[in-house]
Amino acid sequence: MSLMIGFYGLAIVIAGSLVVAGVLLLTQERRVPGNAHLALFLVGSGVSILWAILPRFDRFVAPGPELARADHPRLFQRIEKIALATGQEMPESVYLVPDVNAWVSRRGGFMGFGSRPILGLGLPLLATMSTAEVEAVLAHEFGHFHGGETKLGPWIHKTRAAIGRTIAMLQQRRRSYLRLPFVLYGNLFLRLTHAVSRRQEYAADALAAKMVGARPLASGLRRIQAVAMAYDAFLQQEIGPAVAAGYRLPMAEGFFRFVGAAPVAASLERAVEARSRESTASAYDTHPPLRDRLAALGPLPDEVPGEQSGRAIELIERVADVEERLLGWMIRGKPAANLRPLAWEAAGATVWVPSWRRFCAENAAVLRERTPETLPTTRADLLAVGHEIARSQPARDEATFLREANGLLGSALVLALLDSGWSLTADPGAEVEVTKGDARIRPFTVVTELAAGRLAKAEWLDACSRTGIGSLPLEPAAPPIASVDGARSSAG
Repeated sequence: MSLMIGFYGLAIVIAGSLVVAGVLLLTQERRVPGNAHLALFLVGSGVSILWAILPRFDRFVAPGPELARADHPRLFQRIEKIALATGQEMPESVYLVPDVNAWVSRRGGFMGFGSRPILGLGLPLLATMSTAEVEAVLAHEFGHFHGGETKLGPWIHKTRAAIGRTIAMLQQRRRSYLRLPFVLYGNLFLRLTHAVSRRQEYAADALAAKMVGARPLASGLRRIQAVAMAYDAFLQQEIGPAVAAGYRLPMAEGFFRFVGAAPVAASLERAVEARSRESTASAYDTHPPLRDRLAALGPLPDEVPGEQSGRAIELIERVADVEERLLGWMIRGKPAANLRPLAWEAAGATVWVPSWRRFCAENAAVLRERTPETLPTTRADLLAVGHEIARSQPARDEATFLREANGLLGSALVLALLDSGWSLTADPGAEVEVTKGDARIRPFTVVTELAAGRLAKAEWLDACSRTGIGSLPLEPAAPPIASVDGARSSAG
């Protein structure tokens, strides 16, 4: 609190000094001509600082659809259980949010006075975590209520905003040298308040471990790290193209399958392991490193049978209806009710195949006279295909050329096989696969592996011979089908 008082005191003293100095100069204008411009500058600067530090009223905007107790009794029973265990009042409102996050906050009142508690719970967490892990996360969030920092939070937030407005206003008005004391104080404020935030995270972890258990909390913390790294890719590669095409896919089910797909799961596991070994924290981080948080929990007890049983998404009733509301909130301007429901098993044929056909039709000249047997077997050859695709945009980087070449040739190979009677599997996050009998081919992987030398040319030619696909034309024979841009061209 003293830091906040110190900032406002500093700002008022500086602003007052500037205004007083300006007024004194104006009173001496007759005796010392030429001071009017400087006086107005000083007064204007002082008034600008005072205007910048005035608290603003924040209009509350719901972070997602609100969940009602009557509609989701099992979820509210869990929340109430944690609230009682931590000695906190039940949140007045619970919102489903489209982020990999769970948080507690307060709304209403002024500067925290007269406010009421609210809770935000992310669908990605419910989709991928067990009920025990979600309970541990909720206990951690109620730990912030328990520690009282949610009451202090609005003051800290308002002060940070005031510091930022002051610095920005002085910069815009070419008073940059007046910014220095505020920049220095702002850096000090952030370093000290963020250090307090990190200590509060440890305290909330300790309370959650006591209330629910260290093991579900530790696994929940690791899970959050993993799904946070995957969520944006899931939205961009899977949900976005489907929405653009006019379809609504089950998000919770899809994200659960996405993070569980072999290539995604392996990548996330490596990333989380690397992060759990990192112990370096910036002075401006609000949360301690994962390694330090896990270490602070101490040795984990043996897992209790059934402790992690049950998926948290089962606490939500009528998931499809809730997802429709959430998606409508996410894609404001395009009513989610107008999107046609689509199962993930049908997404490949309904969303991806039309997009691949369009892409191949647009680049038919690049595919002319190409067959599976003539796929590029070196990086240079694959890069040349990328240059052919982007003839009108030669300034692109190599990675973009390679990605587009892989996308085009992989798409063409998929379509050639489908048109020859093969079947498609395009599960979220998994490698696109086509099958016929016992034969299985992953077209996008084939293109990448051939060009990288990890798949020998002789081995690929043998596979082409055995399956009879070697001479299939990759150039599309059909006209383009209306589709969407941005559909995935390879595994997540």
